[in-house]
Amino acid sequence: KAKTVETNSRKEDRSDGSSWLPFARESELSEDGDDDDEEESGTALESVIRHNLGLIHAEMGRFDQALAEYDTSRRIKIALAGDTHPEVASTLNAIGALYGAKGEPERALAHFRQALYIYRLHSAELGEDDPDVVNTQRNIRLIEKSGLKTGKEDRLTMM
Repeated sequence: KAKTVETNSRKEDRSDGSSWLPFARESELSEDGDDDDEEESGTALESVIRHNLGLIHAEMGRFDQALAEYDTSRRIKIALAGDTHPEVASTLNAIGALYGAKGEPERALAHFRQALYIYRLHSAELGEDDPDVVNTQRNIRLIEKSGLKTGKEDRLTMM
């Protein structure tokens, strides 16, 4: 039976109605909510769309296409909000899940651990009980319990 590795989704409700863009800068949105800032790095909306396209491709088994979409989403999020924003962690967690599904545990663990580090930076109130921290720790345990062994070349392999 295949194990399910969950991805994280963090929404921040804001009074300005932009909860669908949890990390959007005010300068990115016009009065009517349309995106007027055509930065070379992409927009917050594009990063959300790319992340969701990655989810769709992953569900359809198109892992290379999913990875490309996730990576684009991750790069845009970093450009807009910095490399320790929880939205970056969400995409890192999704990439980890994708690598787990592809049978690449080293890469999966690296992405999950990076996501966990970011989530812990932002979990001051809830600490280890933060749902994103709990979910990412669960993903790490799933990969670790899936039969990782160190091979002769000191590489982890999934059995």
